[in-house]
Amino acid sequence: METSEIKKKIDRIPSQGGRQLGEDFDKYVSLMDNGLSIVEMGAWLGAGTAQIAYSMQKYGKDKSTLYCIDSFLVHGRELEKAKNQGLMVKHHQDTLSIVKNYLSELSENVNIEFHKMNVMTYKHTGEKIGVYVLDCAKKDPTFTTLITKMEKYFIPGKTIVFFMDYYYYKKTKSDSNKAQERYVKKSHKYTLLKGQESKVIGEFFPSLSCAIMRYEG
Repeated sequence: METSEIKKKIDRIPSQGGRQLGEDFDKYVSLMDNGLSIVEMGAWLGAGTAQIAYSMQKYGKDKSTLYCIDSFLVHGRELEKAKNQGLMVKHHQDTLSIVKNYLSELSENVNIEFHKMNVMTYKHTGEKIGVYVLDCAKKDPTFTTLITKMEKYFIPGKTIVFFMDYYYYKKTKSDSNKAQERYVKKSHKYTLLKGQESKVIGEFFPSLSCAIMRYEG
């Protein structure tokens, strides 16, 4: 399949934000050292996964591996969200085969490992992480447990972290969804590169809750 056709295919994958972040993924994948890992926790149907893999192919990150961790099961409002974007799925349906099909052409040229599991049980065995996408674990103690475990593989001054639910509390008006913001501000380990509160770049996508950070250690 031609590159342009692959792009058209992945741009049709139902998305909860991954497709909209395509240009940002592209930027930081291009800047990442070839050989570093990319870890995505919470892939849903692979929209963001595909954008990342596409950029890895585009920039020749042939020594890097994309680790994609998810339960790959339909639950909650995901059925409705998928249906509204043209994909019919069932509650508790295994979606890993769907995601692999969406990424079939990219998988021929990009190293992708799929891990069907609870993200909390994942043990990273690859190289240090260049880009980390966290699209789960909105609340504590889960979030803090997970981020502190993964930070062991981050590189100070280099690792880029996509906190996909950083501003989610603004939508829910719930203090329990402020775990990511509280941790970042208290730890002083991160520099905001782009987000709703960025004074340098300006507003992020109004419909998304993502904040892009650089890990400083």
